Amino acid sequence: MPKIIWGFLFTLLLISQQVISSPLNNQMKESPSQISDWLVHALETGDFEAIDERFDKTAFAEKTIKLMNPERKLAGAIKNKIIEIISLEMIFKNALSGISLENTKAKTLRVVHKETGPVPIVRINFDGAGSNYYELSLYREKGKYFIDDIFVMANAHFMSESIAQTMALIFNQSSGLLSMFKITDSELHSINTILTDAMEQKRNGNFEDAYKSMRSLPDYIIESDIIHLTIVMLASSVDDKTYQAELSSFAKIHGDNPRYTFMLIDHYVLMKDYDQALKNIDLLQLRYEEDASLLTTKAGVYLLKNDYKRAQTTLKYAVDYEPDFEAAYWSGVTAALSEEEYETAVEWLKRYETQFLLEFHAEDFQDQEVYGDLIKSKPFKKWMKSKRV
Repeated sequence: MPKIIWGFLFTLLLISQQVISSPLNNQMKESPSQISDWLVHALETGDFEAIDERFDKTAFAEKTIKLMNPERKLAGAIKNKIIEIISLEMIFKNALSGISLENTKAKTLRVVHKETGPVPIVRINFDGAGSNYYELSLYREKGKYFIDDIFVMANAHFMSESIAQTMALIFNQSSGLLSMFKITDSELHSINTILTDAMEQKRNGNFEDAYKSMRSLPDYIIESDIIHLTIVMLASSVDDKTYQAELSSFAKIHGDNPRYTFMLIDHYVLMKDYDQALKNIDLLQLRYEEDASLLTTKAGVYLLKNDYKRAQTTLKYAVDYEPDFEAAYWSGVTAALSEEEYETAVEWLKRYETQFLLEFHAEDFQDQEVYGDLIKSKPFKKWMKSKRV
């Protein structure tokens, strides 16, 4: 029993990486989007107090136990341990360790109404580090909404599902991978030790060491998609070469699984299979309609194909849907400069000024090589001259 509970604590912390002001007055009627706005606030500020008040640990633990399907004599102890240690703050802060929140932007996209009830969707964009989507599983009780699980698009699993699958695998439950092999107590102890070391290394920011530790697991464990996903995420913090190699390895084994449509976009871009990358984005757009982040990513793929016309059209849709999505404007400038369409580049910069209530000056561009030809162009000089009138 102590061995299982001890191992569970470290496994939960490790696997969670795959993973607006104050609470509303009890008398107020609240909407599902208000709950997701608290998650937005937490992701941008690191303050999880409000959202954790609406995280139902017991319901989450029950879902995890049901999926894990442990021996009856262990189920109660594992459930109590989950309730004791789990929180959205613990999960997300571990998941986002090493990522600066300073330029992190989160947003409630919309609320989708399904048979199970309302599902708010939150998007998070990391400065220079991609994006992710979180879909909140809610239930309502006495006029309040509570979270009992969260679907994470990057690994295409519910949090409860990720933890349950990993626990079943590691602790040799009947539903886990290890049940198919003859695993000795010594091997099981070795696996737990590796996971413990990797978790501690990750917490200390030693991503390369954590990656190497996870890579020392037996191949039949690494080939599990949950474990391999963890390795891919760690590889992304090591270097581009390591990340590309792990992503390629993952794609070979799990590339046909529609779960991983989102995360494999990077793989297809790195492999210069731009048409497949666009197909994956199109599939995601069916799930996340009118999403400026996906559209900006799509425009980036068009740029790699030198299809500047489609890139510009896609970016115009992006800012029409979300006028405050800054990356779309800068991608528009990049697309215009790639075609030496300096007038179009200036138009994007003007739209940026209007949207974000600021004013550019010539010196803002002079020390950046990418704008060298732009500042020499007639449209740019005309624009700067108009500011002096």
